[in-house]
Amino acid sequence: MVGEKEECLSIGANSYISKPFKESELLYAIAHLGNKENYGTSQSKDFAQQPPVTKMTDSILNLEYLTEITGGDQELRDELIAMFEKDSQVQLANIAGAARDNDPERLRQAIHKFRSSLFSVGLLNTANQYKELEAILKQGEWNSELDQKLTDLKAESETGLSQLKNLS
Repeated sequence: MVGEKEECLSIGANSYISKPFKESELLYAIAHLGNKENYGTSQSKDFAQQPPVTKMTDSILNLEYLTEITGGDQELRDELIAMFEKDSQVQLANIAGAARDNDPERLRQAIHKFRSSLFSVGLLNTANQYKELEAILKQGEWNSELDQKLTDLKAESETGLSQLKNLS
């Protein structure tokens, strides 16, 4: 969420790692906060900060990221995909319901929750596009373009799920 890291640090947090975090990020933060010398710098890529795409490509999955967060464990990857498949239908229904009811705050909350699920399976660009919508809703802006964007992102999320299921 925009400004979440800054807010946490301003109220006294010593560090901040956004979820889903990678093992290398956690270990680096622990070592850094524990004043361990010679631990090195974090080699982890900042996947969550990738610029969002404006149109779908052949694959909307970031397989490198998915492999990193699962440590290459195919069983864990398949479990995350199964959880996402089950959860995404509920999440997308919540988003659609909030949009249909013209409830921007409920929509923003539903989008925020769904973004975490998208990140957990490597649908980073899709998650980042939802993040942009979340920021717009937080500012109280709503227009017909958002409705179309929600429709497009729902289709992209479903395409992503299809691509994820093909990995198994």
